Amino acid sequence: MLDETQVGLLLAKISLYDNRAVIDPVVIAWQEALDPKISIQDAKQAVIDFYGDPRWAEGTRRPWIMPADVNARVLRMRRDRMLSVADAQLLTLDRMPSNPDLAESTRRLMRLTADGLSVEAALAQVSREMGVRLLEAPVPRQAERPKIDVSHVGRRMPKIA
Repeated sequence: MLDETQVGLLLAKISLYDNRAVIDPVVIAWQEALDPKISIQDAKQAVIDFYGDPRWAEGTRRPWIMPADVNARVLRMRRDRMLSVADAQLLTLDRMPSNPDLAESTRRLMRLTADGLSVEAALAQVSREMGVRLLEAPVPRQAERPKIDVSHVGRRMPKIA
């Protein structure tokens, strides 16, 4: 959950766009309405995305962001970053085959990637938390390239009489 200082800083950023007053009751109201799982980085990015939306340039109506707008945009950001269930299960099975709890590992991996961790960092953290060894990622084989006959390159074409 964002603390009052973080919410105040977020509202100060917002006030640069819409000139709202940042006073204690507003900070408290926003703190109550913001999703407790939101990070300050995601909230700031949601504000930037909201005010940077080109649709606002088309009309005379000016935007006024509310906590629900921040919550919705952060939820979309998290969904976009999150691994799918199938991908998380495949990674868990492939890289942590000795893992006793596939369901919990999958949930943790999805949550950590939604939080913004890279897949490798999330896998490492889940393996530490679960106490299982993380296998190295398999190195993909390069497909053998077909051989192309280039013996004719650089030769002059015969003249046709």
